[in-house]
Amino acid sequence: MDVLLYKIKQLPKSVQDMINMYNVDHRIQMKLVCQQLQWVDCNECLDRINNTTRIYKTILFNEYCFCSHYCAYHYEYDVRKQHRR
Repeated sequence: MDVLLYKIKQLPKSVQDMINMYNVDHRIQMKLVCQQLQWVDCNECLDRINNTTRIYKTILFNEYCFCSHYCAYHYEYDVRKQHRR
């Protein structure tokens, strides 16, 4: 390990900074963040849904995410009704 540190110290300062920016713990933390990003809230009922059960629907040029076609229908009805007024 000391040989590796010695060789790193021999590199230019800019390269040493790039090496030091890499954090080994970052991978573990990033894995947790990616797992949390797989879950989102339904726009209608606010249930937590994952990637496999999401239903995306574009309503009046905005994209929404739903847990079921039932929620998508009711939310679309409410948005269009609100837009008519």
